[in-house]
Amino acid sequence: MGMKSRTTILLLLAAGAALAGNPAESWRRLYGDREKQVLATSTKEDDAALAADVLAGAAELAGDREFRILLLEKAWELGRRGVPGYRTALAALTRLGETVPERLEGCEMLRIDIFVDLHRYSDGPAKVAAGEELVHERIRVARRRIDDRKWEAARKLLWDAQV
Repeated sequence: MGMKSRTTILLLLAAGAALAGNPAESWRRLYGDREKQVLATSTKEDDAALAADVLAGAAELAGDREFRILLLEKAWELGRRGVPGYRTALAALTRLGETVPERLEGCEMLRIDIFVDLHRYSDGPAKVAAGEELVHERIRVARRRIDDRKWEAARKLLWDAQV
Protein backbone atom coordinates (compact mmCIF):
# COMPACT_ATOMS: atom_id res chain seq x y z
CA MET A 1 0.00 0.00 0.00
CA GLY A 2 1.25 3.47 -0.86
CA MET A 3 2.11 6.13 1.66
CA LYS A 4 -0.90 8.24 0.63
CA SER A 5 -3.26 5.34 1.28
CA ARG A 6 -1.76 4.71 4.73
CA THR A 7 -2.06 8.39 5.53
CA THR A 8 -5.70 8.32 4.45
CA ILE A 9 -6.42 5.33 6.66
CA LEU A 10 -4.77 7.05 9.61
CA LEU A 11 -6.86 10.15 8.94
CA LEU A 12 -9.97 8.02 8.80
CA LEU A 13 -9.16 6.37 12.10
CA ALA A 14 -8.39 9.72 13.68
CA ALA A 15 -11.63 11.24 12.43
CA GLY A 16 -13.53 8.34 13.99
CA ALA A 17 -17.00 9.14 15.14
CA ALA A 18 -17.01 12.55 13.49
CA LEU A 19 -17.21 10.89 10.09
CA ALA A 20 -19.13 7.76 11.03
CA GLY A 21 -22.47 7.33 9.35
CA ASN A 22 -21.88 9.82 6.55
CA PRO A 23 -19.92 8.13 3.75
CA ALA A 24 -20.23 11.08 1.33
CA GLU A 25 -18.83 13.50 3.89
CA SER A 26 -16.06 11.05 4.75
CA TRP A 27 -15.18 10.81 1.06
CA ARG A 28 -15.19 14.58 0.65
CA ARG A 29 -12.93 15.16 3.64
CA LEU A 30 -10.49 12.35 2.92
CA TYR A 31 -10.31 12.22 -0.86
CA GLY A 32 -12.26 15.20 -2.20
CA ASP A 33 -9.33 17.54 -2.88
CA ARG A 34 -7.27 14.84 -4.55
CA GLU A 35 -10.25 13.74 -6.63
CA LYS A 36 -10.74 17.31 -7.89
CA GLN A 37 -7.06 17.51 -8.88
CA VAL A 38 -7.20 14.16 -10.65
CA LEU A 39 -10.39 14.93 -12.54
CA ALA A 40 -8.96 18.27 -13.68
CA THR A 41 -6.18 16.58 -15.67
CA SER A 42 -6.46 14.79 -19.00
CA THR A 43 -4.02 12.04 -18.08
CA LYS A 44 -5.50 8.75 -16.90
CA GLU A 45 -2.48 7.62 -14.89
CA ASP A 46 -3.41 9.85 -11.96
CA ASP A 47 -6.99 8.53 -12.05
CA ALA A 48 -5.56 5.00 -11.89
CA ALA A 49 -3.24 5.91 -9.00
CA LEU A 50 -6.08 7.41 -6.96
CA ALA A 51 -8.29 4.41 -7.77
CA ALA A 52 -5.57 2.07 -6.49
CA ASP A 53 -5.15 4.10 -3.29
CA VAL A 54 -8.91 4.14 -2.71
CA LEU A 55 -9.13 0.39 -3.31
CA ALA A 56 -6.30 -0.19 -0.83
CA GLY A 57 -8.10 2.03 1.66
CA ALA A 58 -11.29 -0.01 1.25
CA ALA A 59 -9.36 -3.21 1.91
CA GLU A 60 -8.02 -1.81 5.18
CA LEU A 61 -11.38 -0.48 6.34
CA ALA A 62 -13.14 -3.03 8.50
CA GLY A 63 -15.80 -1.15 10.43
CA ASP A 64 -17.90 1.20 8.34
CA ARG A 65 -19.57 -0.98 5.68
CA GLU A 66 -21.31 1.92 3.93
CA PHE A 67 -18.06 3.86 3.58
CA ARG A 68 -16.29 0.73 2.33
CA ILE A 69 -18.99 0.34 -0.33
CA LEU A 70 -18.56 3.98 -1.34
CA LEU A 71 -14.78 3.49 -1.59
CA LEU A 72 -15.24 0.44 -3.80
CA GLU A 73 -17.65 2.36 -6.03
CA LYS A 74 -15.24 5.28 -6.29
CA ALA A 75 -12.31 2.94 -7.05
CA TRP A 76 -14.38 1.46 -9.87
CA GLU A 77 -15.44 4.87 -11.21
CA LEU A 78 -11.91 6.26 -11.15
CA GLY A 79 -10.31 3.10 -12.52
CA ARG A 80 -12.85 2.90 -15.31
CA ARG A 81 -11.75 6.28 -16.70
CA GLY A 82 -8.84 4.81 -18.70
CA VAL A 83 -6.82 1.73 -19.56
CA PRO A 84 -4.23 2.31 -16.79
CA GLY A 85 -6.96 1.88 -14.16
CA TYR A 86 -8.92 -1.00 -15.68
CA ARG A 87 -7.32 -3.69 -13.49
CA THR A 88 -8.12 -1.69 -10.37
CA ALA A 89 -11.69 -1.20 -11.57
CA LEU A 90 -12.00 -4.96 -12.10
CA ALA A 91 -10.73 -5.66 -8.58
CA ALA A 92 -13.07 -3.03 -7.11
CA LEU A 93 -16.08 -4.61 -8.83
CA THR A 94 -15.10 -8.06 -7.59
CA ARG A 95 -14.89 -6.80 -4.01
CA LEU A 96 -18.10 -4.79 -4.38
CA GLY A 97 -19.96 -7.91 -5.54
CA GLU A 98 -18.57 -9.83 -2.55
CA THR A 99 -19.47 -7.04 -0.13
CA VAL A 100 -22.97 -6.47 -1.52
CA PRO A 101 -24.17 -9.84 -2.88
CA GLU A 102 -27.40 -8.36 -4.25
CA ARG A 103 -25.23 -6.28 -6.62
CA LEU A 104 -23.11 -9.23 -7.79
CA GLU A 105 -24.85 -9.68 -11.16
CA GLY A 106 -24.50 -6.01 -12.00
CA CYS A 107 -20.84 -6.05 -10.96
CA GLU A 108 -20.21 -9.07 -13.16
CA MET A 109 -21.72 -7.34 -16.19
CA LEU A 110 -19.67 -4.21 -15.52
CA ARG A 111 -16.55 -6.39 -15.33
CA ILE A 112 -17.40 -7.78 -18.77
CA ASP A 113 -17.76 -4.23 -20.10
CA ILE A 114 -14.29 -3.40 -18.81
CA PHE A 115 -12.83 -6.54 -20.42
CA VAL A 116 -14.48 -5.50 -23.71
CA ASP A 117 -12.81 -2.09 -23.49
CA LEU A 118 -9.50 -3.61 -22.42
CA HIS A 119 -9.60 -5.76 -25.55
CA ARG A 120 -10.72 -2.83 -27.73
CA TYR A 121 -7.93 -0.50 -26.60
CA SER A 122 -5.09 -3.04 -26.53
CA ASP A 123 -2.91 -4.20 -29.37
CA GLY A 124 -0.48 -6.99 -30.14
CA PRO A 125 -0.06 -9.72 -27.50
CA ALA A 126 -1.95 -7.61 -24.94
CA LYS A 127 -4.99 -7.62 -27.23
CA VAL A 128 -4.87 -11.40 -27.52
CA ALA A 129 -4.56 -11.79 -23.74
CA ALA A 130 -7.41 -9.34 -23.14
CA GLY A 131 -9.59 -11.26 -25.61
CA GLU A 132 -8.88 -14.51 -23.79
CA GLU A 133 -9.71 -12.92 -20.45
CA LEU A 134 -12.96 -11.58 -21.90
CA VAL A 135 -14.00 -15.03 -23.13
CA HIS A 136 -13.12 -16.64 -19.80
CA GLU A 137 -15.04 -13.97 -17.88
CA ARG A 138 -18.14 -14.44 -20.03
CA ILE A 139 -17.97 -18.21 -19.52
CA ARG A 140 -17.47 -17.81 -15.77
CA VAL A 141 -20.48 -15.50 -15.50
CA ALA A 142 -22.54 -17.78 -17.77
CA ARG A 143 -21.83 -20.71 -15.44
CA ARG A 144 -23.11 -18.65 -12.52
CA ARG A 145 -26.27 -17.81 -14.49
CA ILE A 146 -26.75 -21.52 -15.26
CA ASP A 147 -26.40 -22.30 -11.55
CA ASP A 148 -29.07 -19.67 -10.90
CA ARG A 149 -31.26 -21.17 -13.66
CA LYS A 150 -31.14 -17.96 -15.68
CA TRP A 151 -31.01 -19.75 -18.98
CA GLU A 152 -31.50 -16.81 -21.36
CA ALA A 153 -28.79 -14.73 -19.69
CA ALA A 154 -26.42 -17.71 -19.80
CA ARG A 155 -27.22 -18.34 -23.46
CA LYS A 156 -26.47 -14.72 -24.38
CA LEU A 157 -23.17 -14.73 -22.47
CA LEU A 158 -22.09 -17.97 -24.12
CA TRP A 159 -23.12 -16.67 -27.54
CA ASP A 160 -21.11 -13.49 -26.99
CA ALA A 161 -18.13 -15.56 -25.80
CA GLN A 162 -17.90 -17.31 -29.16
CA VAL A 163 -18.28 -14.20 -31.33
